[in-house]
Amino acid sequence: MKFFRIITADITTRSKLKLPRKFVKRYGANVPRNVRLQVPTRAEWRVEVKKNSDGVWLGKGWVKFAESLGIRYGHFLVFDYDVVHDVFHVLALDMSAVEIEYPTVSSIDDNEEEDLSGSRFALKRPKVEHEDGDVVIVNKDGANLGNKRRAAGQAPSGEPASKKATPSK
Repeated sequence: MKFFRIITADITTRSKLKLPRKFVKRYGANVPRNVRLQVPTRAEWRVEVKKNSDGVWLGKGWVKFAESLGIRYGHFLVFDYDVVHDVFHVLALDMSAVEIEYPTVSSIDDNEEEDLSGSRFALKRPKVEHEDGDVVIVNKDGANLGNKRRAAGQAPSGEPASKKATPSK
């Protein structure tokens, strides 16, 4: 079964990712305590699955995965669960709707146990710069992630520009 998650502000403040309710209804009882997240380069990360009254979450190990891929606010992740091998195949697209470049090195060494302690992190919103009526979204490295033309009379924030009061005579 495939599902997607858009990285939103509430996800960026947590060190876990909630699995969709419909996925949990179908597979929740059969999802093991630990799964692997695998990207197209076949690099993998072990992630703990936490089940509680709030739902089922990817917990410890999720932060390391997200940091390794450079996942940020606005990224779009597609998960494809392989129930036979307990692995989620993950595709990640950035804010320009283009698939990211993946690391080629796994966090899992076949000879050692993965530490799932995970650290807290905050996924940061991309920096927005304004150039000649365009809104330019750039990542932390300054790479352009896309342009959006501002409408005439629109402030850089996207809000309508406020009209200046003219003194009455």
